[in-house]
Amino acid sequence: MAITEIARIQVRRGQENQTGVPQLEPGEFGWAEDTQNLYIGKRVSEGANNDNNARILTDKDLANVFRLAQAGTISVNPSTGYRYRNDISNTILHSSTGTYAKKLDTWANMIDFTTTWFYSSGTDITKILQESIGTVTNPFGVVVNSNPSQVAISAIKIPAGNFSVSGTISLPPNTKLVGEGAGLTVLTAAGGAPIFQTVDANGQSFFSMNGDTFATQPKNIHIEGMTLISTSTYSSTLILLDNVANADILNVNFGDPAASTLTSVDGITIRGFSVSSDATLALSSNIRIDDCNFNGLNRGVYQNTGTTNRYYIQNSEFSNMSRGVRMWSSANGIVPVNGLIDNNIFQNIAREAIYIGTITNTTTNSYVISSNNTFRNVGNNFSGDAGTQITPVITFNDGGNSSSNDYFGRFINPINTVTNYPIISGPAVIESPITYVSSIGTDTTVGYTITNFVLTGREQKVSIDYTLIDENNTVFSRTGQLTMNITPANVEANEAVFASVSDYFNYAEVLSGSTNFVIFSTDYTSNITNNYVSLTCWNQLGTTATGLASTVTNFNIEYKLNILQ
Repeated sequence: MAITEIARIQVRRGQENQTGVPQLEPGEFGWAEDTQNLYIGKRVSEGANNDNNARILTDKDLANVFRLAQAGTISVNPSTGYRYRNDISNTILHSSTGTYAKKLDTWANMIDFTTTWFYSSGTDITKILQESIGTVTNPFGVVVNSNPSQVAISAIKIPAGNFSVSGTISLPPNTKLVGEGAGLTVLTAAGGAPIFQTVDANGQSFFSMNGDTFATQPKNIHIEGMTLISTSTYSSTLILLDNVANADILNVNFGDPAASTLTSVDGITIRGFSVSSDATLALSSNIRIDDCNFNGLNRGVYQNTGTTNRYYIQNSEFSNMSRGVRMWSSANGIVPVNGLIDNNIFQNIAREAIYIGTITNTTTNSYVISSNNTFRNVGNNFSGDAGTQITPVITFNDGGNSSSNDYFGRFINPINTVTNYPIISGPAVIESPITYVSSIGTDTTVGYTITNFVLTGREQKVSIDYTLIDENNTVFSRTGQLTMNITPANVEANEAVFASVSDYFNYAEVLSGSTNFVIFSTDYTSNITNNYVSLTCWNQLGTTATGLASTVTNFNIEYKLNILQ
C-alpha cells in the first residue's frame, strides 16, 4: 500500500445525537462523546470505495453485540443492522438488512435451552433436547410453535460429547438435528426404547395417526452427524420413522463401530400405513439413508409394516449383523416399492444382505435396484464365502427387481457341496461386471466345469460373453456368447431339470477347422442331489484327424454373466 501522507492525527469531538457527524477529512478521526462512536474520514480520490465516513468498532460494540441480538430490533444507527456482504452495493447484490438476532437464530444449539453449557460424559439430555425441539403441549422450541403452519427454518445443533438418552425423543414435522459428526456426538439409549421417533403435527404416534394427510403427517425430518448406540439386550430400534415423508438420515453411525458381536437392536425401523392398490398414495415416502455405518446390530434398515414409496440407501456400510436391509410388510397390501440400494458395502452378514418383499405375497412388484454394491461373507453365518451357506445373498420375493454391477464374494464358480443357495433368490435380472476365469485342459475324456448355476425353482436364462484363449497360441482365438436355458423340475410329472446351451462365436484360426472341436454343453445329471446345473466345456482336439491331434493345448476361458430368473 502506497503511503499518501504521514501527519499529526486530527480528532474532532462532538455530540452525534445533536449535530450528527460531519464529513471528516481523509484520515481525520471523529469522536462522538454521547454515543461513544468513533469515525474516520476517507475519499475516493485517495483510493477509498466511497467518500462516506467509516465507523471504527470499539470495545463498546463488542459489549453490545449480544444485547443487539437479544433486542431483535434494528437501531436508528444503521451500523447495528446486519446485511450479507455490506461492502457490495445493494444495487448489485440484493441482500436485505436484518437484525443480529435474526442472523444468529438461523441456528440453535441444544445448550441454548439450559444454563449448563458444559456436560460431563453420560449426561442425560432427553429432557433438554426435547425442549429444544418443542412439543405440541409446549410449542416453544425451535421446531414446534403456536402456529403449526409456520415451518421452522432453524436446525438444532447437538454439541460433541457422549450423552445418555433415557426416553424416546419425539420428532414432529420439520425437525432438523445436526451433530458435530459421527463419533463426536454420541447418543446412547439407556433403556430399550428408540432414541428418536417421528410424530405428526398433532403430536400423535403411529397407531394414532389414522386421520393423517400430507399436511399433518411427519415430514421433512433430517438427522445428521452423530452416533446412536443402545445398551438394550432385547429387541428395539434406534430410529423409528413412522409414516414419514421426506426424511434424510446422513452420516450417522448406528451401533458401536468397534463392536464385533450382534445385538437384538435394529438401526432404522420404518412403518407406513398400508395401501391396497397404488403405492404412490403411500404417506411413507422419499426416505434417504446416505453415508451411514451400521455395525453389530440385528438389522440395519427394517420395514415390517405397510408401504413405503421411494427409498434410497446409498454409500453406507453394513457389518456384523443378522441382516442388512429387510423391506417387507406383515400386513396385506403393497410391500415397500421403488427402492434404490446403491454403492454400499455388506460384510459379515449372517443371513441375507438384502431381503425384499413378503414370501406369502409374490404377486406384486417391488421395483428394487441393487447396484454397485459389494457383498463379502454374506449368508454364510459368518463362516466365510467358502463356508456353509444358509441363505442367498439377496432374496427378492417379488418381481420387477434387478442387480446391476454388484460384486459377490460368494463367487459363482466355487460350489459348496454341503448346501447351495443361489446368489439371488427370486425373480430378478442379474448383470455382473466381474470377469471370471476357468481352465480347460487337454483330457479329451472329461468335460471341464466352467461354472455352476444353483437352481432357483423357476426358469433361468443365462447370457455368457466369453473369450477362449489358446495358451500356446497355435490353434485358434475365439470370442462368443453362450445362451443357457434352465427349466425347473416338474415334481408332479416326475420330470427333472432340463438345461440347454447355444453358442454363437467369431474366430480366427491358425489351423483350419480347429475351433469346432472345443464344445460347450450342460450337465444336469446330478442336480437332484446337488441342486445345480453345470456349464461344461469339452476339448476334443485330441480325437480329431492327424494334424490336429498334435496341436492339443490348454485353454483359458474369460467370461461375464447376465442372468434372467
